[in-house]
Amino acid sequence: MSYDRVEIDQNDDDDDDDDDDLANERELLASLIEKLKYEIDESKNR
Repeated sequence: MSYDRVEIDQNDDDDDDDDDDLANERELLASLIEKLKYEIDESKNR
């Protein structure tokens, strides 16, 4: 199986996009967890 340089470069770009997507998802999950912790603490204080 042979790949030309353009195809390999495109695959590298896809990997970068995947890394960016994972980083964004990680940030989103972290912020949601913090928000949930805050809401749980607030509900305990009522």
